[in-house]
Amino acid sequence: MSEQLIPEQFVNEFFIEITKSYKHPRSIKHHEHKERHAHKISASIDSLSQEAQDIQILEEKPISPPVPIPSLIPESRSLGTIALPNPPSFSSIQAIHVPVPMTSIQNFLDLGRLNALINDPNVTLIQCDGPGTQIRINRKNKTESTSIKLIEREVQSILNKFSQRARVPLTEPVFKAQISQWQITAVISPVNMRFVMVRK
Repeated sequence: MSEQLIPEQFVNEFFIEITKSYKHPRSIKHHEHKERHAHKISASIDSLSQEAQDIQILEEKPISPPVPIPSLIPESRSLGTIALPNPPSFSSIQAIHVPVPMTSIQNFLDLGRLNALINDPNVTLIQCDGPGTQIRINRKNKTESTSIKLIEREVQSILNKFSQRARVPLTEPVFKAQISQWQITAVISPVNMRFVMVRK
C-alpha cells in the first residue's frame, strides 16, 4: 500500500508546483505591459531630473550683461528754428551817392602859375624849354602854347619841390621824380634847366 501512496503523493505535489508556476497568457501580456509602462515612467523621470539639473546649472551660472552695439547711424541733432530776417524789398532800397573828392596835385605841392594846368584833366603834358620860354601843353591830343613864361627862380623852385616831396635827390644832368599822377623829367646843366611833366 505504501508503494501506491508514494507515486500518488509525488504526482499531487508535482501538480501543485506546476499549477503555481503556470501563468495564463493574458496575465503574461498584462505583466509585460506593466513593465513597459514602468520603463516609460522611469525614462520620463530621468529626463525631468536631467532638465531640472540643467535649469539649476543655468540659474547658478552668472549671466553677463548684454554688450551694447554701437550704432552706425549718427544721431540726429535738432538745431532748432533759425529765424531769418526778411530780405529788403527793392522799393525800400535807395541809391546812396558817395561824394568822390577831386584829386589835385596842389594837395601835395604848390607849383605856382602851373597849378591851373596840372588841375585841368584835359592837360596831359606840360613842357618848359627853359626860363623865359613859353610853356607848351598837350590838351586833348593837341599841342598848344600858353602865355606862361617862368623865370629861373620858378623853374628851380618846381624842381626842388618835386625832389623834396618825392624824396629823390636833385641830381645832374638828369632828374626824374613822380608825385601823384604827374611825372617830371628834367635836364639840368650850368647853362640851362628844362623839364617835361607827363600825366600818368
